Amino acid sequence: MVFAKFVSITIFENRGMLLENFVFNELQRKYERCNYYKTKKNKVVDFYIIDDQSNQLLIQVTESLQNETTRKRETISLFNAMEECHIDTGLIITKDEEETIKGKEGIINVIPIYKWIDIL
Repeated sequence: MVFAKFVSITIFENRGMLLENFVFNELQRKYERCNYYKTKKNKVVDFYIIDDQSNQLLIQVTESLQNETTRKRETISLFNAMEECHIDTGLIITKDEEETIKGKEGIINVIPIYKWIDIL
């Protein structure tokens, strides 16, 4: 019983990591190279991709943006990277949230994982 409780707690706490790993696996299937991006301000974006047509994609993955600390961390990192890479659109993949976040650097589209899979 203790083991089952430990496993369920551990899985619950790592859902964001599981979501990120799933996205990574799907990106690896579609794109030849899949990297992370570290900004000059030491902010990290989960995925930086350059596709066959030299289009750049910046993607953050988080279970939810409901927590204000998480929201700031994810959006600031992505906006910084967008500015450095001269990209006007970024993407945050979540478990089930959807919105558009506008900033001076551009637009971040927040979409749930199930919609992202459909457009991938």
